[in-house]
Amino acid sequence: MSPHSIDAVTFGQIGGGSGRCARDILDFIKKEAPKVYQTMQYRIVEISKALAEKQTARVESGSTHASRFEVRNHDASRREGWGPAKKHPCFIIMLEVADNLPHDRVCISGDDLSHWKETHVVQGIDLDGNDVVKEELQPLQDPLILRCMEALGYHADTRTSWMSKQLNRAMGTTSFQFVPTRCLAVLETLHLARPNHKLVLADFDYLPDVVIPGHMAPLVASVSEGSTKDHGTYLLPRGTADIFYPTDFEALQKLNAKAAQQQVAFGKSTEKIPKRGSSQVLTTKEFMLTYGELGGTQTLGGFNPLLDDFTNTKFFLS
Repeated sequence: MSPHSIDAVTFGQIGGGSGRCARDILDFIKKEAPKVYQTMQYRIVEISKALAEKQTARVESGSTHASRFEVRNHDASRREGWGPAKKHPCFIIMLEVADNLPHDRVCISGDDLSHWKETHVVQGIDLDGNDVVKEELQPLQDPLILRCMEALGYHADTRTSWMSKQLNRAMGTTSFQFVPTRCLAVLETLHLARPNHKLVLADFDYLPDVVIPGHMAPLVASVSEGSTKDHGTYLLPRGTADIFYPTDFEALQKLNAKAAQQQVAFGKSTEKIPKRGSSQVLTTKEFMLTYGELGGTQTLGGFNPLLDDFTNTKFFLS
């Protein structure tokens, strides 16, 4: 959509990183659509206080953006942080955020699809008497996990559900599935707080060299003295490694459709989400061919990073 066709616009960005994207968008609209710029608002929802301060400094330094820019330091998945619901149209941007959102691991043993279990991380003691962190399987009961599994098409009485197909399990074995529960929570909150939003989400649909077992398992890596080490577990001391999850974009479409239709209770109040949820998934190449200005990035040899790189990333447009 050309900025010249918009009378007024509100942007929301979940996870603003360094603030570079916000600064570039504001700079672009100021140059290309100055009338829109005079009335636009750009807000970042950032869970990290340190990054929130960095974003504010980067966007406002040496610019005129301060009056139309704000960073709100809260968890985007929590409804109370968004304030009153606003029904005017807006754009929500999530760039490489879904890969960092917490997932839950569920599993099924043997060939009985009606006996799912959820994974809890608990404190324990090893044979030498040392404190350790370990995983413990418990009966599936977490409401968010149950909503997520329902959205993905799981039914206890069928083997043809979307989830059971994804597991690719063998008879008599234990199969693990990492489900994007926190992503569902964010989508549910968005549909409550900003029911007329348009979501632009970009992330990795595949990550190489994952050694942790399970469908859509994360890549866990740490960097020491310039070299990267991949780990076979995420049960590491907090802050010592990065955890990245691939995004299943088919699952994301299902989660968004479910979040747009159901009723979700927050505290004592229950709000009904309008029946929305249509979406489109594009590879990065398809997205750039449709919306990008490719002349500015093509090299003399014909190579264009917007088309030829980023082969393991996709865009989600609601």
